[in-house]
Amino acid sequence: MNPEQPPFVPPSGPQDPVPPAPLQQPATSYQPTPSQKKRYMLPITLMAWPIVGIVLAVILYFISLALSGQVSESEFFSAANPATTTLNVAMFIIGGISMVLGPISFVIGLVVLIIRVNQNHAKN
Repeated sequence: MNPEQPPFVPPSGPQDPVPPAPLQQPATSYQPTPSQKKRYMLPITLMAWPIVGIVLAVILYFISLALSGQVSESEFFSAANPATTTLNVAMFIIGGISMVLGPISFVIGLVVLIIRVNQNHAKN
């Protein structure tokens, strides 16, 4: 503490309470129109479909496992029924497309989303 500074003395007596400052509302509140919402659907879809594809492939894997009833390792190489084979092919195609095209689609979707958001802010 500075020796030249007087000690702090709290105010005494009733004081008029200071009313809080009123909150200022923006001049116009932003409400996106349906056409603006549609503009964001393409980039969000491009970014989300790889994850949905991988989740779908995992769900198909569990369905395939339930249909085939395989529980031990020796049964993995046994003859499979046609439904299991079809699901295995579908899982391979869905998972492969999601893994190969997913990162590219995510980056393109992200770039398109950033461009559209920046265009929207430039208009306002």
